[in-house]
Amino acid sequence: MKKIKEGQNISAPVKNKSFFKTLLFSLLGLSVIITFLLTLFLTANYFRTSLSITTAFNRNLLSQTNYTITQMDDNAQRLTQALFGDKDIISFLNMKEHDSMIPILASRTLDKQLMTLPFVDSIYLYNASLDLFFSSKSGEQLHSGEFKDEQIAALVTDPDFADSYTGVPIPGSVSGVSHVAKTLSYLVFDSTKEENGLRNVIIINVNPSLLTDSMRTMNQFEDGMRMDFVIMDKNGCVISTALSPLLEQNSQLYEILYGQLLDHSRSSGIKGSFLTIGDTRYFQSATMGNKYQWYLMSLIPAGVIFRDILTSSLAGAGIMLGVFLIGSVICLSVARRLNSPIQAITHMIKGEPVENLPSDLEGTREFRLILNTYEDMKKQNLQFEQMKRETAYSIRQDCLNSLLTGSSEIRWTKCCWMYRKM
Repeated sequence: MKKIKEGQNISAPVKNKSFFKTLLFSLLGLSVIITFLLTLFLTANYFRTSLSITTAFNRNLLSQTNYTITQMDDNAQRLTQALFGDKDIISFLNMKEHDSMIPILASRTLDKQLMTLPFVDSIYLYNASLDLFFSSKSGEQLHSGEFKDEQIAALVTDPDFADSYTGVPIPGSVSGVSHVAKTLSYLVFDSTKEENGLRNVIIINVNPSLLTDSMRTMNQFEDGMRMDFVIMDKNGCVISTALSPLLEQNSQLYEILYGQLLDHSRSSGIKGSFLTIGDTRYFQSATMGNKYQWYLMSLIPAGVIFRDILTSSLAGAGIMLGVFLIGSVICLSVARRLNSPIQAITHMIKGEPVENLPSDLEGTREFRLILNTYEDMKKQNLQFEQMKRETAYSIRQDCLNSLLTGSSEIRWTKCCWMYRKM
C-alpha cells in the first residue's frame, strides 16, 4: 500500500444528498422558525401590554383614593369651621370654671353634626384653661392625665407641638393584631394661647376605612380579581387596608411593603414591581400623589395577571403545532413540485422514461426550454455518432485502396495515422 505523502490534500467524502429532502427540510424549518418567532413576539408583547394595562388600572383606582383623601380633608375642614362658629362649642372652649350646662349644650351640637357625617368616629373638645377634654363618644369630661386617648392627650398638652403641626391627620391608636390605625385625627388649634402656654383644640377623629371602602366593595363584586390595598404614611404606619384573609395572617406584610417602598423611592421612584410574600408572588403598584404623601399600594397575585397570558401561550403552541402539520403537507407538496423538474431531467439524462410528469410543469416556459435544448443536444449527438461511423467506413475504404495501389510502407503509416485520428 502506498503511503500518503505529508501535506497531501485529502478530499472529504461527499455525502449523498437528496435535493428533495434538502428542499423539504428547508421549507419545514423556515415555517417552524417563523411561527415560533411570531408566537414568541406576540407572547412577549401581550406580557408587556398586560402589565401596562394592570398598572394603569391600579393607578386609576389609587387615584380615586387620592380623591377620597382630598374630600375627607375638605369635609373635616368645613366641620371644624362650623364648630368654631357655634356658640355652644365656643362657650365650652372658653369656659373658665366648671359648668354643668355648657357641656350638655356642646354635646347636643356635636350629636347633630355627627348624625350627618357617618365617616366621623368622634369629636374631642379640649379646654386649655381648665385642661379639660370632652369626648362626643363617651360624653365624659376628663383631665389630660385621665383621658383614655393618651396619644392625643400627650400631643395637645405639648406646647411645641402646636407650633410644628402641619395639619396632616395623625393615625390614632393601632389595633392589636392587624397593626392598622383605628382613627385619623385632625387637630385644629385656636389661634391664641392661654396663660399656661396651651391652646384650645378641636379634634375630629375620622374612620380611615373610608379610604378603602370603595376597594372593599369592588372586591365583593369582583371576586376573581383578588386585589389587595394598603395605605401607609411616610413613617410606615398603616392607615387603612383592604386585604384578603391570606395577607391579613402575614405578620411581616407591612414591614416587607414599607422596606420595598423605601428602596424604590430612593432608587428610581415608585413604580410597578414584583415581590414575593409567603409563597405567593405579587405584582405591586404604588403611588404617593396626594397632599399628605401617603403611600397607596395595590397587590395582585401574578397568577391572576398572567393566567390569560399562559392560556394564550398554550393556544399559541397549539396553533404552532397545527401550522406545523399543515405546513408539513404544504411543504411536501411544494417540494415535490419544485423537485419534479430535477427528477425529470435526471431521468432524461439517464435515458429512463419520464413518467407522471405534471401537466402544469410541461407548460412552463423554463422547463420547455430545457426540454427542447436537451432534445436538440440528443439529436445532434445521434447525428455526430452517425457521422463518425460513416467517416470510419470511408477511411477504411481509402486505406484498402492505398494498400493495393501505393507503396506498402507509406500506405501503412498513413493508414495508422488516420486510424488514430478517428
